[in-house]
Amino acid sequence: PSIFSNSMVLQRDKPIAVWGWDNPGTEVTVSLGESKTAAKADDQGKWSASLPAQKANATGQTLTVKGSSEKAFTDVLVGEVWLCSGQSNMEWTVNISAYPAEERLNGDHPLIRHIKIPQRPSAKPEADVPTKGWEVATPKTVGNFTAVGYFFALNLRKDKDFTNVPVGLIGSNWGGTRIEPWTNPEGFNSVPALRDISSKLSTFP
Repeated sequence: PSIFSNSMVLQRDKPIAVWGWDNPGTEVTVSLGESKTAAKADDQGKWSASLPAQKANATGQTLTVKGSSEKAFTDVLVGEVWLCSGQSNMEWTVNISAYPAEERLNGDHPLIRHIKIPQRPSAKPEADVPTKGWEVATPKTVGNFTAVGYFFALNLRKDKDFTNVPVGLIGSNWGGTRIEPWTNPEGFNSVPALRDISSKLSTFP
């Protein structure tokens, strides 16, 4: 899917899900470092595979997907991946935070990476999204990162247990949106006062 790019960060200590599309019936092999697995595209051409969990790794590896064509993603790190979702307080960028020039100047952090999810409405979960891909934190890129996510990553990496752990930030945020779409069904169902909303959730696809 489009969310992949050469500088991505994958979640450590969890099975690594990889999926995509190819000609129906095509055998697809997926490898990352020494790990390798295979899948087969279904009648609609969709396939999914799972690689074993890996420990944090700050050394770039190559993720290779091979079916009717082959694609290799280099400089793939394994570490902490955080979803930075919500409204304007999460979308607010480093460029419009306090001391932006100083933050950009000091923004060289190759183990912090960010991907921005485009703002387009959908009534159902999407299996693929078009993006510009992951970006490594540099003085040229960090200004467009979510400020909350970026400063969180900086503070996280000050902890001795995270010194060499890559941090990936998924910027899925949209200022001015209502809070309800950012709340999962379990959240609605657990609050009796929100029963008028939770009772309608099943009407969505």
